[in-house]
Amino acid sequence: MLITANSITKTFGTKVLFEGMSLSVGHEDRLGLIGPNGTGKSTLLKIMAQLEKVDGGEVARQRGAYVAYVGQASEYSPNLTVKKILERSLEASGRANLEGPTQISIVLSLLGFEDPEQEVQTLSGGWKKRLSIGEALVTNPDLILFDEPTNHMDWEGIFWLEGLLKKSRFPFVVVSHDRTFLENITNRIVEIHPVYKGGNLSVKGSYSQFLQKKAEYIEAQQSQQSSLANKLRRESEWLSQSPQARSTKSRSRIKAAYELGDQVQEIRDRQSKNRTVQNLEFSTSEIRSKKLLQVSNAVKSLGGKKLFTDLDLLVRPGDCWGILGLNGSGKTTLLKSLFEELSLDQGSLEKADGLKITYFDQNRKQLNLESTVLESLTGGDSDYVIFQGKSLHAAAYARRFLFQQDQFQLKVKYLSGGEKARLLMAQFMLLEADVLLFDEPTNDLDIETLEVLEQSLLEFPGGIVIVSHDRSFLEKIATHYLALKGAGQWGQYADFYQWENEAFQKESKSEVEKSEKTTGRPAKKKKLSYLEQKEWESIEKNIEKAEENLLKEQAQLESPTLLADAKALHQQIEKVTECQQIVENLYQRWDYLEAKREGREVL
Repeated sequence: MLITANSITKTFGTKVLFEGMSLSVGHEDRLGLIGPNGTGKSTLLKIMAQLEKVDGGEVARQRGAYVAYVGQASEYSPNLTVKKILERSLEASGRANLEGPTQISIVLSLLGFEDPEQEVQTLSGGWKKRLSIGEALVTNPDLILFDEPTNHMDWEGIFWLEGLLKKSRFPFVVVSHDRTFLENITNRIVEIHPVYKGGNLSVKGSYSQFLQKKAEYIEAQQSQQSSLANKLRRESEWLSQSPQARSTKSRSRIKAAYELGDQVQEIRDRQSKNRTVQNLEFSTSEIRSKKLLQVSNAVKSLGGKKLFTDLDLLVRPGDCWGILGLNGSGKTTLLKSLFEELSLDQGSLEKADGLKITYFDQNRKQLNLESTVLESLTGGDSDYVIFQGKSLHAAAYARRFLFQQDQFQLKVKYLSGGEKARLLMAQFMLLEADVLLFDEPTNDLDIETLEVLEQSLLEFPGGIVIVSHDRSFLEKIATHYLALKGAGQWGQYADFYQWENEAFQKESKSEVEKSEKTTGRPAKKKKLSYLEQKEWESIEKNIEKAEENLLKEQAQLESPTLLADAKALHQQIEKVTECQQIVENLYQRWDYLEAKREGREVL
């Protein structure tokens, strides 16, 4: 095992995140860590990374193992270059060596940076996330811990990271609510939840296999609870009999009866902690029209950039349009145009009579950070809200979204990302709407809340237009897809993967072979980037240097002085192992570059 956590406990103030929980991570693990918001997933990662201490229990790490941590956000000095940040990360790790420049070149290539001298202040959020991942990769770690790496990432970044982790040889632990991402990259899922005995459920296999095992676990728990409850009822009746009727009663049976009561209570206590957002129901005015919203020949430019030209979109009752496109293609602008927050340059926008539209903003701008939770729901002038045409106490309504009494008077600015998302959703559902416009509603929501939201949207009778980078979410609710392609172009698609294959030029082997037969020419070869070409030109010399360094370190093992010093011998063996790994990495990189240069399949 690389890391073993044994019976650990962690609290924040009066809140117990987990108690007596045990978990281990091995060399073969590609572990997905899931669980409701607030159960301590991020804290557990920080404990593994030695950034947080436990209140009880112990955490052991394999001797000499280097663990890299990629947090949810990274702050950089604006004038630093990409290369300089990687150099600093390598130096800080204490793992810098003669092959450091080569390692940095390899990672720059993996990340996709063309210019290593690019200043970090010019990077988008998605590229900054790549750079933070590069800071971990450049240290050649034994284990990487990722905290929500795909959150707020663009499609290009998500597919890049997914491909990287699929091919990786290093083990990792990733906290994520992206179910498709988890399905594609993990070989083990651990869910942290107080409903489980021991605080977590670990299942070897993919996310879909985890769901099957989880269902079996819950069914077994319910069966056990029912069986124990029946047995306890019989024992309670026996204990309540008169002394004469229970004269054969033994001390051991009395003790067993009380222990049985404790068992039943323990299961009930754990089940009581299984709190989820209650079924959500969007309010609708139930307008009767076959056409709710229709856009015809729409044209929109922003900042001198043409986003879409002659765009047509019809939203009918029961429709759910998934809006796709790369960063900067105009997805949010399209939603704002439908909401009439922005006006179209040309074209028409027709709405059914009396149509009501609501807009869920990804930046949560509708939330007043200085208001309390209850004030955000009531407007501050009442203790009640009107939901589904009925008056409901604001506190009871807030509890439906998992807010507790001690949070009711808390200012919004102190809420977590997930809590802000739930609060905005609670506001959203107080508004009557015939068309719902969503811009990244899944950001910061845990899987349980996502599943409730999905079901609510499937039951909504009106129209929906949604921008999201959550594939599983889109697949379940979208009935149509519209993609913005840049330079004013757009297209409609039957499903998500039709767009993905086109946008990222993914072709199956049969399609490539068909292309070769049709054109009489081989498929176009992938070329080396500028950085890869420079790396290719120097990689043989780098391998020679690395092999010479390995021979030098191996020769040290023959020293009689070293053989007499167990500690020094162990340190030298670690040096030799590190040198062997460098040589192996360089040869793997050589194979990769050569395959790409020759147009062969790149693994």
